[in-house]
Amino acid sequence: MRVLVIDDEQTLLDTIKLNWPDPESRIVTATSFSEAKPHIYASRLADFDCVILDLQLPDASGSTILSEIKQIADIPVMMVSGWGDTKFRADTLNRGADDYVMKPVGVSELHARAQRLTGRRAPSRHSAGALLYIGDCRFHPLARELSGDKTTIALTGAESALLESLARARGGAVTRQDLYMKAFGREGRSGDKSLETYIGRVRRRITEAGDDGDRRVQSVRGVGYRLLIEEMASD
Repeated sequence: MRVLVIDDEQTLLDTIKLNWPDPESRIVTATSFSEAKPHIYASRLADFDCVILDLQLPDASGSTILSEIKQIADIPVMMVSGWGDTKFRADTLNRGADDYVMKPVGVSELHARAQRLTGRRAPSRHSAGALLYIGDCRFHPLARELSGDKTTIALTGAESALLESLARARGGAVTRQDLYMKAFGREGRSGDKSLETYIGRVRRRITEAGDDGDRRVQSVRGVGYRLLIEEMASD
């Protein structure tokens, strides 16, 4: 099991890592939203089976982070908190949380709940439902593969994150900052051309797979980029 734990209590994080019942599990920790961003964005969520998320962090609410995670990946999220009445817990579950645990909580209980969540998810992790169609190409975000009549191309993490963000916008424009966060796990800096470089690479990958990448990925002046996912009319 690979688990991302986001909580500002360092003692709790250390306790979880030291006492997690399964020694084969990989536990990654973060004490803030800022520290967790490189794991949440840049396609790294696909490396985890479950997220354990504190409801109150110094730089963001757990509810906000939960919403971000659920927009990016189909991954179980277990909320933990020292407060919350029945209605609040129910509202949090309705907003997408898969479990809600009250502190104090033992590591064995966290492990058991995480096992239940990951076991429930396992059969559908690589289901065909994750396949996205982009014109004549087929894009599988989990496998990071782009396929067409010509070939199947393995994408890098940043390429896959950019393409998935654009594809899930269903033709709408995605801002530069959103693309920077999703592909690189950081905000764009003045003079930084990393996004333009990787947009160029995504265009080439689409062309290599058998479509027209330059026409598919379009610049939106003053905003960012958009992806045409429907069939394009011939000239």
